[in-house]
This record gives sequence, structure tokens and C-alpha cells, in this order.
Amino acid sequence: MKNILAGLAVLFTMATLARGAAPQVEVELLSGKTVAGTLLELSDEQVQVETKDGTRQFSLVDVLEVRNAAAKTLAKPAAVSLQLIDKSRLSAESVTLNTRRAEITSSNFGQFSLNFRQIRSLRYKKPADEQAARWSALHEREEARDLLVIPKTREEKQGEDQTITIQTLDYLKGTVSEIDKDVVKFVYNGQTIPVKLDKVFGVIFSGANTRAGKSSCVISLNGSDRVLASAVVLDGEKLTARLASGADVSIPTDSLQSLDFSQGKIQYLSAMEPREYEHTEFFGFGFDYSRDKTGLDKKPLRLGGKDYRRGLWIHTKTRLKYRLGGEYRRFQAVLGIDEGLANKALGDAKVVISGDGKVLFEKTVLGKNDPEELDFDVTGIRDLEILVDWVDENDLGYCDHIDLADAKVIK
Repeated sequence: MKNILAGLAVLFTMATLARGAAPQVEVELLSGKTVAGTLLELSDEQVQVETKDGTRQFSLVDVLEVRNAAAKTLAKPAAVSLQLIDKSRLSAESVTLNTRRAEITSSNFGQFSLNFRQIRSLRYKKPADEQAARWSALHEREEARDLLVIPKTREEKQGEDQTITIQTLDYLKGTVSEIDKDVVKFVYNGQTIPVKLDKVFGVIFSGANTRAGKSSCVISLNGSDRVLASAVVLDGEKLTARLASGADVSIPTDSLQSLDFSQGKIQYLSAMEPREYEHTEFFGFGFDYSRDKTGLDKKPLRLGGKDYRRGLWIHTKTRLKYRLGGEYRRFQAVLGIDEGLANKALGDAKVVISGDGKVLFEKTVLGKNDPEELDFDVTGIRDLEILVDWVDENDLGYCDHIDLADAKVIK
């Protein structure tokens, strides 16, 4: 971790000197707050930002993410999509491969090489119809041989007189021996078959006996590139990252979108599957809980005039239970009646949050009240339960949609 942060500190300091201006960033904190300003320092202990209200310092243990506010976007589509064994995703203009190395040309990384065993897959075409689900399913399989995946169509009847064509995928098991700019050489049943790239959907490598290292930072870049890094240093005006898969790549600083330090620190409830979920319908109506969006119109959760990217949207007569396993120390959220309702002032709900059967928080939440920030101890708690109920038995349930925005547990 210290290697990463020291490298990042050098990166931003040198970028400032080279360009004459320090980078503009947004720093997202564990508390759910976001601070915007000029990045002055990033070390293994703290982040320092010059804001409109003065200089502010944050301990790195309280930082989730540092985002480049002036990041550029990449409009040009890539010819090849790569996934590495550590789940890093890269886009490339070209990939060639022999029995030992893969040579890659990328808009974000320039030219670099990898041990081909660090590559999980190469995809040459954009998925259509059911191809995305099929490709994902093939990725999950443990195979002792490589898969050459090819596009395929099948006919499906729609009624008596209509037939539609569905685009799907098929595959062959064998060994990829070489890839050049036009051809995949594929060993199948002892024979090497040259297959033109324009006929290939993708290649999934066996990955037998190959394991990725640990990562300390997730680096997001232009397009959809997302790499897991175990170390980061500065090389001239480029960020040089040691990927968890073992490869070294160089990244122009203007390609940088964000640096995610949340690994191992935090878990959002909206990213967790509840162990138990109950919702009781009333008057013939039911409202399932929703993650990161409202359940009515799929809009962002909104409290206090602010939209939240993460959180839970819950109606009354709902109970959720999450397994924490004693691994976390704090629960944090912003609580209130969602402001996107037709008349939120009519909303009310009784909210009870318990840990292993002990009540940690209990309150009647009214739509006319301001949102409330929750922050309490969950050290050692195995199961966290959230109950959202009627205030009394005469409740009609109208506009009783609460938000637990940014609901998360912290180690």
C-alpha cells in the first residue's frame, strides 16, 4: 500500500510541475461526503486538497476514491477487449500472441507486452442478442483447454408463420498457438487450423495453474478500462502500474479517471445480497425494495436536495437481514423519506435497525423532517436487520418510501 501511495504522490507532484497547474479532483470520503478542489498532496498517510474554503486534510483511511475532475473521455471504439486473470479489463487496437508473450497496442497504455498466461480472454466482436450472457457463462467455466468462440445463428419460431434469427455463440476446445493481425492458429484434434480473425468472436484461455496477486488500488481509465494494481510509480509524465496479474503498464496521466482505495475498507449494502427478505403487501399493493435507484421510476435516491449513487429504497412493511459476520466496526447512512415522491410530506415510517437482536437505532421518520445522518458501532455484530414498518395500524402507507442513502458498513 505504501508503495502505491508514494508513487501516486510523486505522480501528482510531477504532473503539477510539468503542466503548471495541480490537478482538480473530487475526494469521496467514507462519511459519504465529497470534497472538490486542487490536489496538493497524496501520501501514504493523507490526502490534502485546496478547496474554496481553504486547505483540508483527510487521513487516507477515511478516503474511498480520488477522481480526476478534468479527465478526458475516449470515443474511439477498441478492436479488442481483454480481460486479465485478475479481472482487469483493457481495450486494445491490436493483440498479437505467440507461445510466450502477447504484444498489445492500446490507446490508454501504448505498446506493452504480457505473459500470455496473464490473459483470461480476448473478445473481437460486440455481443448481440444472447451472446453477452453466453460469453459470460463460458468465462465461468473451468476448462483444461482453450476455447475458440465463434458466432452462430439459430432459428426460433414466433407463432405459426414467423421465424426469427437469434445470434448466439458456439466454441471448439483446443490450444491457441499463435495470433497475428489476421489469423488465430488453433490446434484442434492434433491439427493446426488457421482461422481468420473476422470469423472469431473471441478466445478464452484455460488459465490452468495461473493465479493473480493481491491488489491495493483499482485504477479506472478512459473508456471502460479498469485495472487492479499492486504498485504504482511515476515514469516521466506517465503513471507506471504493476498490475496484480504481474505485468507493468504505463498510463498517460490525462487518461486517468479515478483511483479507488475502497478495497477492504467498505461494503455498501446495495452490493450485498440479504440473507432474509420479507415484504408484506397491503390493500392489494406491494413495493419490493430497490438498490441504488427508486423502485417506482428508477431515478436516483434523493434526500436534502442531493442525489445519491448508492443506497437502499425501502417501503413500509419490509424487513431485510444482512450477514456481517463480525467483520465490520461502523454502520453509516443518510436516512429520510425520498424527495422524488408526489408528496413526500405525507410519508412516514417507523425504522428499526438491530444487530444480533439488539436495537441499535429506532425512530419515526417523517417526510417533513430533514434527512438524518446515521453513524453507529456494529463491532462484532453477526447479523444486521433493517425493519421499515407502519407508524401505527391506521397507516395507509402513502408515500412511505424511505431512503437509506449511502448505506454501508466499514471495517
